[in-house]
Parts: sequence; structure tokens; C-alpha cells
Amino acid sequence: MSRQQQVASQLEMRTGIRFLWAKRCNCTDFYRQFHEVYGKVAMSRETIAKWCNMIENERTHIDDSEHEGRASTATNSEITARVNECILANRRITTDKISHERYQKEGN
Repeated sequence: MSRQQQVASQLEMRTGIRFLWAKRCNCTDFYRQFHEVYGKVAMSRETIAKWCNMIENERTHIDDSEHEGRASTATNSEITARVNECILANRRITTDKISHERYQKEGN
């Protein structure tokens, strides 16, 4: 099996970025090397640049625990089950309608 066919985890690639950044390589070099090794599954140039900036701004951990965007609101199994039930009943239901139905059932 060639190296390009191997599945690379995002954590593995971020570790590579951190290593190459310590060697003072630039993002374009990272991108070329990653695509040489990982092929189509390699990170995009923009993602590599984002991680380079975070590492340069003294980010010490490479796990991706901080996510942008809205936090998850369906945190317990009861809510998740009700939402799944709504979706299975009507595949074209909107998030607004799901929210409205959820609050109607709760009496809020």
C-alpha cells in the first residue's frame, strides 16, 4: 500500500505542522509535503495556514477541542431522540419547526 492510500488523522497532520513549524518551514512547504505524502486526504492550504498561525501565537496543544460556531443544544438522549423522531417523520422539516415542536411539547 502506498503512503497516499494510508488514512491520516487530522491530529497526525497537526503534529506534522507543529514539527515543520519548529523547523521554520513555511506553509507552502507544508502543503507541498503533505500532498506529496497524503494526497487527496491532506489538509487544505488554508487549514495549514490557520494552524501555523495558532502555533505561532503560542498554542501549545494540537487537539482541536475549540470549535467555532454554535454549541450543541441537544445534549441529552431524550432531546436527541425527540429530534430524530421529528426528522424521521418529515425529512423536509426545518430546524425552526423542530424547535417550535420541542417547546410546544414542553409547555414553554
